[in-house]
Amino acid sequence: MVGKASSGGFTLLELMVVVAILGILSAFAIPSYQGYLTQARQAALRSAVQSMTVPQSLYQAEQGTYSGQGWRPGDGATETGWLPPDGADTFTYTLRAGADGYSVSVTDPASGESLLVDFGTPPAPTPDPGERRKPPPPDDGEEEELPLLIILPPQDV
Repeated sequence: MVGKASSGGFTLLELMVVVAILGILSAFAIPSYQGYLTQARQAALRSAVQSMTVPQSLYQAEQGTYSGQGWRPGDGATETGWLPPDGADTFTYTLRAGADGYSVSVTDPASGESLLVDFGTPPAPTPDPGERRKPPPPDDGEEEELPLLIILPPQDV
């Protein structure tokens, strides 16, 4: 009696099923993981900005205006005595400040993500002199007529 020898390995079909299952799982897992990374980076930026509020408030109480001094990696403490928390000392902080409020822009150079937060009523941003603005279109007193859009219900064929 001659029998078929069993090799003990996997068949090609079994391997293809496993690869397909792994592909389907990774199709859901990778975008979800990237979303978590983005949320974590945004939370780190928000936390870094929030750490600045108490020193800014104390500075405003003493000086009558908020500090506009930013911070870059390698700088010492700002004039408010603020230093970024551990883990946020690689970010770049840009401030616009006035008597009624300030605006903080924090940027993570590693990811390129940035966050802008206003506290109170910050002064308006100054336009970049190198930036060219397009003049507004001439107003001839007539309003532009928009095309009519008609949405019909689907018809049974």
